[in-house]
Amino acid sequence: MSKDREIYLKMRELFQAQPQLFPATVVKVDPENMFCTVKDIEGMEYFNVRLRAVIDAKQVGFYAVPAEDSQVLVGKLHNNDATLSVLQYSDIDTVRLDNGKYSLEINDEGIIMNGGDRGLGIIDPIIDKINELTEKFVSHFHGIGNPNTTTPLEEPAEAIVILDLEEDKVVDPHVTH
Repeated sequence: MSKDREIYLKMRELFQAQPQLFPATVVKVDPENMFCTVKDIEGMEYFNVRLRAVIDAKQVGFYAVPAEDSQVLVGKLHNNDATLSVLQYSDIDTVRLDNGKYSLEINDEGIIMNGGDRGLGIIDPIIDKINELTEKFVSHFHGIGNPNTTTPLEEPAEAIVILDLEEDKVVDPHVTH
């Protein structure tokens, strides 16, 4: 008997009437519904294993999406398979944090804030204000020496574009690259 199997059987014996933990391999992941399918070391498949312990309509909180074929630790409460949830991960595809107002997602593509709503909605108004001030400055410039004369700039300033400011790892699905 393998050492893993021996440990598994001892844990199973120890936790029969208490919350149970068991190692498993991720077979399939459904991140939209926050479930996955796992297979324990005996080959038994468990469907609808929660990616986070509490599943509700709000879908707020913290959860990670494990990579397929990765190892996870699954918890079972009150000896009820309907309460299975992933507690620990060996490999993660995505991490998501959502408090109902703001969200943050990190994956191989980068960092997505609020589903791509640039910097919690503050960057666009700042850029608009900077561009407005730049336009006023460009269209009206006082020459040196006589404050009552207006001298246009030889080379107008360029407007700021969001792509000029974007970080490579912060993804904004509203902007095409």
